Amino acid sequence: MSELINNRQKQQEVLKEIILELHAGKDVKEVKDKFKRLIKAVGPGEIAQLEDELIKQGIREEEIQKLCDVHLSIFEDALILPEEEPKDAHHPLEIFRGKNNATLTLVNSIKSLLVEENLTEETLAKWQDLHKELLSIDTYYQMKEHLLFPYLEKKGFYGPPAVMWSTHDEIRDKLKSIMQSLEVASVEDLNKTVREQTFEVLQQIDDMVNKEEKILFPLCLEHLSETDWQAIQSNMPEFGYTVIEPIKKQPPKRKNNISAEGRIDLGSGSMNVHELTAFLNSLPIDITFVDANREVRYFNESKERIFARPRTVIGRKVEKCHPPESVHIVDRIIEELKNGKRKSADFWVNLNNRLVYIRYFPVRSSEGEFLGVLEVTQDITSIQKLSGEKRLLDDK
Repeated sequence: MSELINNRQKQQEVLKEIILELHAGKDVKEVKDKFKRLIKAVGPGEIAQLEDELIKQGIREEEIQKLCDVHLSIFEDALILPEEEPKDAHHPLEIFRGKNNATLTLVNSIKSLLVEENLTEETLAKWQDLHKELLSIDTYYQMKEHLLFPYLEKKGFYGPPAVMWSTHDEIRDKLKSIMQSLEVASVEDLNKTVREQTFEVLQQIDDMVNKEEKILFPLCLEHLSETDWQAIQSNMPEFGYTVIEPIKKQPPKRKNNISAEGRIDLGSGSMNVHELTAFLNSLPIDITFVDANREVRYFNESKERIFARPRTVIGRKVEKCHPPESVHIVDRIIEELKNGKRKSADFWVNLNNRLVYIRYFPVRSSEGEFLGVLEVTQDITSIQKLSGEKRLLDDK
């Protein structure tokens, strides 16, 4: 066992040395042989674990990102991939691969246009159309970031997701910048620089696909369970991907949604009562819930509530909480939200030099059963004054 640990420590030291050499400016080819000697002894999972351990030791993710070029230049010969069983066409991994194939087709189509020495108006129009299609890669990257990466992190792999996400952002920014140039440029304006920028990002996309096939997908196949894949598949419609056939029938939901540790299963996550109460009271809005029997069942207690809500209101009929002359309006709101005539009811009033926005929404179960009404109240005075953009954090 000690021999194995020492060997692992040696591997870490060599990998760390490579990263530092790259940081110092050494060319990828100069460190390729050293990396090749290391990678002969490990697979994608071990490399990912080594990267994680290096991050824990203080090596910045940007430095590890430089290893991507090293990975991609030697994987074909050095990396032994695990055997993979055939996947159903509706398996998330096959959908990801299908998206990659479509992306590579776009990449190659754009490359074939850019090799032309003299661009024409027709070529420019084709380039613009293809580039607009390529921008949809953002949705695919979001699926990786929000569906695959969380499960890898749960298994203890933090390095590869962080490094890939950083590369995603680079690709997204470059694609947007090129699109801006294409939208305003004439054929004469599309000089050598724009072409070089485009070839550069197309190569990054190509390299990312390769890294997915050589690192990300094998890592996921090795460590994600069938239940994990089911959860990933069930959330794919959030990103516009409709799954026709599920991998397997989903297991029945637990009737008791409170765990032995006191955590409440909320479907998209869980909290204990202490966390949930603090979370609701931290919302920058006032919320009140009236159940299907028209009784007030809950309101949050934010520090700056707009309308007073004493706890004595809990269990009280909602019509008793309003002046008699406005009860008919309350009745109408509830009935129209209940029967689907309205999706919401909105009001705004001036109160003590503040503009207050009051909204009512129906609350329904996943089966469509009417459970009650949600009231949301918000001071939008400062929001109404916003203009332009703010992308940087200030010192306040």
